[in-house]
Amino acid sequence: MIERFEWRGTLPESGQARLVNAYGDLRVRPGQRDEVYVLANIQHHREDARLVDIHVGSEAGALEVEVVYPDSAVGREHPAEWNRRRVDLTVLLPASTRVEGTTVAGLAEFRGLSGEVSAVSETGEIRWRGSGALVARTQHGAVLAQFRRGIWKGRAVVETSTGAIRAELPRDADVTATAQTRGEISTDYSMRIEFLSEELKRGVVGEAGEAVLVLKSYSGTVKLLRSRVAADQG
Repeated sequence: MIERFEWRGTLPESGQARLVNAYGDLRVRPGQRDEVYVLANIQHHREDARLVDIHVGSEAGALEVEVVYPDSAVGREHPAEWNRRRVDLTVLLPASTRVEGTTVAGLAEFRGLSGEVSAVSETGEIRWRGSGALVARTQHGAVLAQFRRGIWKGRAVVETSTGAIRAELPRDADVTATAQTRGEISTDYSMRIEFLSEELKRGVVGEAGEAVLVLKSYSGTVKLLRSRVAADQG
């Protein structure tokens, strides 16, 4: 069965939000003014009595939203099909919010934000499209980072162990970018290649750009491309 959870409120004065979902996808979008809207779609077996808790509160001055289930040890005697639980979380925030978002295997997606985003996942894919600073780290998931606005002046660090990285920049972005991997590097820009070891290489674009972009993968492919979408399309 599918249940629905909704919560509406306001963002604390700190302008910060921490969002954690270990049981499915996390999607973050800009909302209206200072309002916050939290929506969770909860899937579980009809007879499973272990109800999910969507915790919404304030911790150290920041909005905190976390999907919490009872200790898994409690459910070991229950039928195996009861373990097929999933919660997909969508959060609408003011565009300038500083966001920390965490998933385990689910997608972590952030679109249309101008505030700093820190995204972490173990095996899930990370997708980000915005104009602020970005830190994205995943062990085995892919990362797609699409930078918006005509002149992007943020700082971004994207790291993954085995996942692929694709970064798209506005056509007129003034950027100093490095791409490092044991895998393949491809780009639309003029790039200087440096070999750090027999397998590890680093590509460098630009020398003194206003924006800084660092792309690192242990063995995945890294692509640094010019965006084909208009810069003002969030």
